[in-house]
Amino acid sequence: MDTINSTITSTTYQLLRQSVIQAPEFFPVDSDELFVKAGVEKKFRTFHEKDLNVPSGTSMKVAVAYPTDKKPKIAPLREKTMSYIKQLERERGLSIQITEFFFKVKDTGVGEQPLHPEGFVGALNRIYYIQDSLLGNRKWEQATFTQPAIQDFCRIIIPSLESDLYRNPEWMYDKPNVIFYECMTGHFVAGMGTGPCVEEDILQLAQRLGVAFFDDPGAVTYGKMLQALFPQSKIDHADWHGVVCRHPGTGEERDRASFIKELCEALSRELAEFCEKVFKKMLFKY
Repeated sequence: MDTINSTITSTTYQLLRQSVIQAPEFFPVDSDELFVKAGVEKKFRTFHEKDLNVPSGTSMKVAVAYPTDKKPKIAPLREKTMSYIKQLERERGLSIQITEFFFKVKDTGVGEQPLHPEGFVGALNRIYYIQDSLLGNRKWEQATFTQPAIQDFCRIIIPSLESDLYRNPEWMYDKPNVIFYECMTGHFVAGMGTGPCVEEDILQLAQRLGVAFFDDPGAVTYGKMLQALFPQSKIDHADWHGVVCRHPGTGEERDRASFIKELCEALSRELAEFCEKVFKKMLFKY
């Protein structure tokens, strides 16, 4: 366990006494253990299984559907997904045509400031939203692209992300939760990462203000509270991590993306196995 000291101080209050970085937690591909441990039920939608009967010399069409239109937010997931698909191309001599879709999900069902295990619930709800949209189970709400035909694709991969606040016996800290799911085969891999420690008194103040003004304890996020309390620090309420945390070795800022990337790196072996299983039934017509 590493300890990262705060880089922000005030004449009356030290913003973070210390931030504790826990090891990322994940389980084997297709294992329910992480969801069972979190007490979260998964209800993935059913797609027709499709073998990869691709004529020799043609490209295999794969869709990657991200449940957000905020591309910087999911850049680490996007980078990891693309790297493994490209690796499969090189190793197996495949030609894979990738089409990316960025869905705007209006409601994740967990609010602005989810507490563990609501991050997993939100990540799952993002996947369900895309699945229901593609299957026609809900009204099409995307303004930037038309509804794609799922039969046009051999595989549909959904990398989903939702952060929440996690409390262990000693600390409360912010962490990312990721789920990679493939619709045709039903294979998935999931994990939860690490992040900066949350000061309980600041969080409680945010919750009290949320109740007072919006009748919702999660309406005022921890990041917005930091932004209001420490205006001189120019904190981005959506990415406050980089201001309060620096890497103990290099001194570099640890922004939100760095913690997501760290989790994806920790999942490297599982993600490689996930891709192998997703593209396992690979038949070619000659």
